[in-house]
Amino acid sequence: KEHGADLIGGDLTATKVPGGYLLNGEKWPINRATISGVSYILAKTDQEDGGARGLSLFMVEKSRLDPANYYNLPKILTHGIRASDMSGIGFKDCFVPEDMLIKGEGAGLEVALKGFQITRTLCAAFSHGAGDTALRTTLKFAINRVIYNKTVFDIPQPRKILVDGFLDLLICDCETIGAARGFHVIPQQFSVWAAVVKYFVTVQLETMINNISSVLGSRFYMREEHDWGIFQKVLRDNSIISVFDGSTTVNLHALILQFRQLTKHRSRRNSAKMEAIKSRLEIIFSLEKQLPTFEPEKLEIVGRGADDALQGLEIALEQLKDLKAANLNTKVLEQITALTECVIEEVNAHDQQIANSAFEFGHDQSPELFEIAKKYCALHAAAACVHMWIYNREILGEFFAGGEWLVLSLNRLLQPFGHSQKVDQLYWEKVTQEMLKLYNENKVFSIVPFQLAQTQKQENKTNASSELQHA
Repeated sequence: KEHGADLIGGDLTATKVPGGYLLNGEKWPINRATISGVSYILAKTDQEDGGARGLSLFMVEKSRLDPANYYNLPKILTHGIRASDMSGIGFKDCFVPEDMLIKGEGAGLEVALKGFQITRTLCAAFSHGAGDTALRTTLKFAINRVIYNKTVFDIPQPRKILVDGFLDLLICDCETIGAARGFHVIPQQFSVWAAVVKYFVTVQLETMINNISSVLGSRFYMREEHDWGIFQKVLRDNSIISVFDGSTTVNLHALILQFRQLTKHRSRRNSAKMEAIKSRLEIIFSLEKQLPTFEPEKLEIVGRGADDALQGLEIALEQLKDLKAANLNTKVLEQITALTECVIEEVNAHDQQIANSAFEFGHDQSPELFEIAKKYCALHAAAACVHMWIYNREILGEFFAGGEWLVLSLNRLLQPFGHSQKVDQLYWEKVTQEMLKLYNENKVFSIVPFQLAQTQKQENKTNASSELQHA
């Protein structure tokens, strides 16, 4: 409670005794701390060390503990996820047997940080679900709400906001699917990719939800009137995703500490390394390719400078140039190619900026470096979109293959860098029609749109009752 995200600074101790350890101290806040049967506890086993090797991780099974020696902390009142057991757990001379220790004394921080690479990446799924629901309920309102003798959806500005939200979901989809598959191919690189996903996807979709709230107008703040006030619930529930399992600051900081190695590694690529990157990218991004078994033991705390998604962009550029003979819209392909060149240009500028900087390792990094890290994440997402399109344009349907969505997505990601291309209004119309199609077919807003569950009961009322106002 006193140390925030500083894992090394925690106060909970584990003192060695015959047959096990005595735990003392509290962990707070912890989701499911009270109702779960098992808690993973990071504790100081070497109180004199005070560093990373002084921490050990325990898998504490409550059924094997003396109830007199541990206690649950009160549920925390939160703005969102109100049904969640957000609480804590405390120990007072609580004996835990030695077999609850994971991987031996001193390995706790290493195991925890590697585990975070998995959980941080999977957090993106929460954001996707929230973003989909927010866009779906807002689109429903816009289609049916008539004002000034036309629907809200027919008004250009709210229509553009909704389509931008749809593009954000597609962009994040490429990043998240690539990451989920990447675990099986390049687990050694996930100190980078997990940090990118946890920052970029959660923040991008959090921003998207805030943006589309303007389409609902005052109804976004009402508990009645539209879809039981679900938008406001999603807004509140989703806000925590960018915070838990490593906040935006924590993940950007994790990237910053690896910038030197990433820059050096990219400058040392040769033809053999590029061929290896190309082979890995195809397995990661081609949804037809079978994945190898995930090997968590290959996770590394630092990625030693490798980041295939960005370091393989020159490969993608050559692949795009080879598509000139394919049956594609020439203008669309030219714009995708030009925008990919812009991404490479910005990656080169990033590397030069880091190479020329006075960057040093440590906790206290400049605000400028955090802004550079944010841009790195945007470039990473752009690369993921390009790779995803190259390897799946023949298998994911006409809309995906057309590439108009990719031009708009790359334009959107590159705008903060000062790059943008004028696009045909037809591109926007195609993306708009795809969004409406998925909405009408009740399919998820995704590059791989699967069918959503159908409700069997038709409600005759679409707003919360006054009896729920106290909830």
